[in-house]
Amino acid sequence: MVGLTGVEKSSIIKTLTGEDVHVEHTIHTGSFFPFPTHALPVAFGLIVLSPVGTTTFVMFPTIIDEQCYILIDTPGFNDQVRTDMEVFEEILKWFHTMTPYCDLAGILYVHDITPKRFNKSAVLNLDMLEALCGEEFFKNVTILTTMWGDMNRSATKAAEKRQREFEQDAWKTLIAGGARVFSLRHGVAEPEDPITEEERCELEKQRNLARGELEEIMTYYKTSERVTPRIQKEVSAKVDIMSTKAGGVLRRSSNLPPPPNQMDSNGMYYCPEFSELFNR
Repeated sequence: MVGLTGVEKSSIIKTLTGEDVHVEHTIHTGSFFPFPTHALPVAFGLIVLSPVGTTTFVMFPTIIDEQCYILIDTPGFNDQVRTDMEVFEEILKWFHTMTPYCDLAGILYVHDITPKRFNKSAVLNLDMLEALCGEEFFKNVTILTTMWGDMNRSATKAAEKRQREFEQDAWKTLIAGGARVFSLRHGVAEPEDPITEEERCELEKQRNLARGELEEIMTYYKTSERVTPRIQKEVSAKVDIMSTKAGGVLRRSSNLPPPPNQMDSNGMYYCPEFSELFNR
């Protein structure tokens, strides 16, 4: 799930897995797969990129329609603590560490439908998504809009119009490549204030409806064609990290100019750690 903070990403994970997102199954670069592979004859990874908060890869296994999926929560771009380059490095490390153990089935792109336009952070996340995936992988991207639950009729109509506009503009490249668009109409967020037992029952009812919607969306990945994302191909080909498509997005971003002492004579970004890691 690629999405900015506050788009109900954590609530979606809890709805699908029944597990509190604060309970972490982390994986660090170079560590072994933390679940018994003999119990997972076919494990499909679903990438979850969150803009802030996550500092290591957090993994949430769940079974849908007799298929094991692993939701992977990663640190995201525009993190308040780390640079975009540090986040990018974590993504590259994940591909190196995890792809021997599971297929990357797809990416869920979660978008809050209430803002009227894309801000700078949303544009960067979308640009990085397209760059990391590559056109061949777009058919395994699912765009999931959230925050529909508390809207009145007028707000809902406005949001539906806004979504159609996004489909024809910001998301048109993804959709042209086969990406699917769904609206998660039932709220799943945990209330911030204490609620009554009656309200808790209504929340569970909404969660059950949302779980049904999400599971139906996820079953697509059970039979979808496995496609290698662009960044994985680039890493396998030992492309310099800042010469990858995603690296180019970062270089054009004002957030992270490459440090001069890590540029070679051709102006390429050089990272000794990755040279050692990907040439083993």
